[in-house]
Amino acid sequence: MSLQAAFDAYQRQDFDTARQLLPSVLAAEPHNEDAWTLQMYVASSDAEKRDALRQVLRLNPKNQYALQMQAQLGEDMPSVPSPSHDTSSDVYEMMWDCKYCGTEKLLGVTHRYCPNCGGVQDSEQRYFPSDEEKIAVQDHQFVGADKVCEACETPNAGNAEFCTNCGSPMSDAARAKQLSSELRAEGDAFDQSHEKDQQTREKQHTAEEAEKAAKTQRTKWIIIGVVVALLAFIAVFIFWTKEVSVIATGHAWERSVSIDDYDARHKGDWCDSTPSDAYSLSRTKKVRSHKQVPDGQECSTRRVDQGDGTYREQQECRTKYRKEPVYDMYCHYTVDRWEYSRTAQAKEQGQKPYWPRYQLRCEDQRRKGCEREGGRSESYVLLLQNTDTRESYECDVKKGLWTQARVKSQWKLNVSGMTGGARCSSLQPL
Repeated sequence: MSLQAAFDAYQRQDFDTARQLLPSVLAAEPHNEDAWTLQMYVASSDAEKRDALRQVLRLNPKNQYALQMQAQLGEDMPSVPSPSHDTSSDVYEMMWDCKYCGTEKLLGVTHRYCPNCGGVQDSEQRYFPSDEEKIAVQDHQFVGADKVCEACETPNAGNAEFCTNCGSPMSDAARAKQLSSELRAEGDAFDQSHEKDQQTREKQHTAEEAEKAAKTQRTKWIIIGVVVALLAFIAVFIFWTKEVSVIATGHAWERSVSIDDYDARHKGDWCDSTPSDAYSLSRTKKVRSHKQVPDGQECSTRRVDQGDGTYREQQECRTKYRKEPVYDMYCHYTVDRWEYSRTAQAKEQGQKPYWPRYQLRCEDQRRKGCEREGGRSESYVLLLQNTDTRESYECDVKKGLWTQARVKSQWKLNVSGMTGGARCSSLQPL
């Protein structure tokens, strides 16, 4: 039996069937992670559940379902292996470039000060290294750790001129202090000049944004004005009417009878919805719906700046699903039913309406070829003429009003001011 059959049984909460199907699947595919995961959920005892959990974690230490199960079992699972991945190795040093002397790719934790000129690290200028250049925090080794800072007793590389932890000079202190002072002064002057330039650019940008906003506002009001004018025109076109005087010039009517016949109808539907009196059935297997089935995981690595000169690589996983078709039996069948067949119709001018004449085959008998009346409909039209322009109108009215209306009787009617079309709902006798 397939893993899918076991999974279907699990979804139906038929755990006994799932337990019966899984051993043959596991025997054929002992390294199937999905099968062991399902076994973990349908196991009938804690011992079986622990065994399945161990197998899942052995195949994939990051399986989310197994980790959740492990957390639920807690101390009852001392022998279940934890994921072998050491998350501490996912913490790496950020990098920064010295803006005073141009030294590049200094380490965010190791190099608080530039080892070349003593310039202080700017925390806002730190950046992520490439995958080839990243250095785990606990794995970084100093080059030639043969100098110890007298100020903070931090070991430094043999070629370091300044302490990488506190910035104290390691040699030729006077020259280093003078150089550092000059560099900082130049840096301050540069920062002040840069700040002035930045302020000037910001003022220019503000003025440009204000002008742009004003133009946008003017454009918006123009568009609003055009839209309002267009809506007003449409409203006038649709709703503007004028009242005219009309006289009745005649009557017209139409009457129809719908006729059904009883016969064999060929239809199709899912077999569980087939009517009980259907016959000549034929069945085919068709896709009725789809279901989402777990299909492993999708994992990605995200870098998170921890704000202290380091970053961590955080793995985020989500369950993948595949869409599988759900098949069912579809039936083509024949069933005897009444359905519309034809229409008998009569229409004339005048005030003497009648129903159309017709003949029915074996009326109302439930035999093939027999007919019955399905329904009736009727409409009544009053013919009108404008007393001023001689324009003609036709209005559908209720039978009572139609019957009472006399030829040459006077009426008032609203017509469209733009198209001249009659608004028959406004028709009233004078």
